[in-house]
Amino acid sequence: MPAQSRTKLPATLIPGDGIGLEIVKSAVDIPEALDSPNDLRTAIDQVLRKDGVRTPDLGGTASTGDFAQSIIRRLGG
Repeated sequence: MPAQSRTKLPATLIPGDGIGLEIVKSAVDIPEALDSPNDLRTAIDQVLRKDGVRTPDLGGTASTGDFAQSIIRRLGG
């Protein structure tokens, strides 16, 4: 696995460019709660397997925002 970088890179998210508002919010909220990529991988696995939170494309009924908030809770945010 490559060395992990703590370098912050600027990014611009523009709601209304075809990406839903809840996805833009989640794209901001999740990295703020994140300590490492492994933490994110573990949180996603726990949300899917233990909590059963899934969006319609994964056979569930949760919104993208609900899924993101579940990940953030698992990250301790």
